[in-house]
Amino acid sequence: MTPVKVAKTHIKADVEDASIVVRFSAPELTLNHDVDLAVREIDEVLAQSKAPVLVINFAQVRRLSSAFLGKLIGLHKRLSANRRQLRLCGMSPDLANIYKIMNLQSLFKLYDSEEAAIKG
Repeated sequence: MTPVKVAKTHIKADVEDASIVVRFSAPELTLNHDVDLAVREIDEVLAQSKAPVLVINFAQVRRLSSAFLGKLIGLHKRLSANRRQLRLCGMSPDLANIYKIMNLQSLFKLYDSEEAAIKG
């Protein structure tokens, strides 16, 4: 399958047979409305693909709300229930520190690069 590029309001996605890579359009996901819309857009992309791996690249993101982290955990649970994986990459040192403090590595792995996340 030829990769499909999807552009929405808050995300851009590359959809292939084996993976979906999501990148955020804005540097902040702090407002509840933006968080809800970004997660809804991710869900829309997931519904259109059977790819077993979702990679979320945080390279453009500088700030996240705790609400987004909660949505990320919910997304992980939904994917796991369907035998799909969530992999994260591209976090700034500040975001990676929050990730570690919240012990999120017990749920999903943080990769150094998008390529490494895709390969697993």
